[in-house]
Amino acid sequence: MFITRLPEEILAYIFTYLHWADTSRSARVCRAWQPLAFDNPFYWRDIAINAGDLNAKALAFHWRRLSAGGSKPIHFGIQYLGRSNWVESQLIPMLRAAAPRAKEIYLTVHSVYRGEVEWALCPTGGAPHLENFLINYKTQGQPHLDYYMPLGKYLEDKILRCGPDEEPSSVTAPYPLRCAMIYNVMMPSTRIASLESVTELWFNNVWNTHMDDFPWFLFDCSPNMRHLRIAGGAIYFRSAPYSLERLNQLRALETLDIRFQNDTMRAMFTHLPLHELKELYLVCADRDTIYSHALSTIGHPEIIEITTGEDGVEFNITVRCYESSVVRHFVEPKSNYFPDSEETNVLLTDCFIDLIVELRIQTSIWSFVHPWLPREKSAPPESAPCYPTLPRLVVDIDSESPHVVRLPMESLSLPKLETLVLKGTSDEYGFVRVDARDVVAFANRLTTEPLILELCGAIVGPNSYGVLLSRFREVHTNHPWL
Repeated sequence: MFITRLPEEILAYIFTYLHWADTSRSARVCRAWQPLAFDNPFYWRDIAINAGDLNAKALAFHWRRLSAGGSKPIHFGIQYLGRSNWVESQLIPMLRAAAPRAKEIYLTVHSVYRGEVEWALCPTGGAPHLENFLINYKTQGQPHLDYYMPLGKYLEDKILRCGPDEEPSSVTAPYPLRCAMIYNVMMPSTRIASLESVTELWFNNVWNTHMDDFPWFLFDCSPNMRHLRIAGGAIYFRSAPYSLERLNQLRALETLDIRFQNDTMRAMFTHLPLHELKELYLVCADRDTIYSHALSTIGHPEIIEITTGEDGVEFNITVRCYESSVVRHFVEPKSNYFPDSEETNVLLTDCFIDLIVELRIQTSIWSFVHPWLPREKSAPPESAPCYPTLPRLVVDIDSESPHVVRLPMESLSLPKLETLVLKGTSDEYGFVRVDARDVVAFANRLTTEPLILELCGAIVGPNSYGVLLSRFREVHTNHPWL
């Protein structure tokens, strides 16, 4: 057969396009294919175990995947919220075996296994290559758990903790850990050595969690932190007003993401210099006072982006201004958007439509937000949303399909539109495919005026240039015509 004449390098490259399960089946075709298949990074690099894998056959298969790849870095995850003998007998030993070569570890487990998990993360040598780490202990009620990070092989003791009057250990270790995501865990106020290198920290607690004060100890744990995300129920700010040193630690952040009850959100703008931060994420910001505080330093909102949020239950409204580098992200729960709701974002009303010079919308959220976009006051409810002065529309086609992607069917009224940008953002392929006639039809649903078309990561089929030039006065692309 022709395929037997292919060089091993080309065959190995072909295997990289296969799912790990298909790779395993391909390895059984012949002896020559077996080493090629099992050396495929897609076979051993990303190992994620969930409830459906708790059987002898699936776990044996994951052990084989874990044994492949030599000492190369892997991404390892467990998501299982139940209780089972498989956890102690299989998952914990598998986690312990994965830790020495893990580059990323993501764990969502029942809190009853906390001791076993931390034992598995602190073997001889620890997790010296770990860069990204997520731990989420699920439990009933408010958790009261101490927390220990996995440490590297450079420390004699598994846990290095310095009290407020103690000197740090003289042992230094080049921890590579950069991102730590900690859910439902009460952090100790003392130092944890492996957190010192973290630049991005998530400290998320359940909505009934109450804290006496702002968690300043996080800055002591991670002095190199530049991105902080904190979530919970309420903070009472008992020690306010805060020292200049503490406030400057907050000012040094590049991004801050806060997710609390509305009373706490308002209090944060009173006690913390949030208006001085360049980039701020706000969740449950469904009150006008929070909107006004958040937008007070941004000037006129000239760029609005609407993108899909986490887990499909949220979407993001991002506001930018050309004159400043200030960015504000409003994380909107989809559950707030229902007929006659009073908790929708004011940025989707007609208050700012004359100020916006660029609107960016992802195609995955287009249909959902379409009914909430502003309409002319005298227009009937079934009319298309209208931005009467908008000159530039960016459509972010966030599809991972290898096939031609259809553009949204819902119309917008953009009588002053000058430039239409179709931006493909596929992580897997680096581009998306669109049909030239569909692009023309989409433009006609926006305006009848001739437009400039920019294709960024969006490619059209062969012989499509003439079709596009029949509708657009200029066409620019960063990809060749295919």
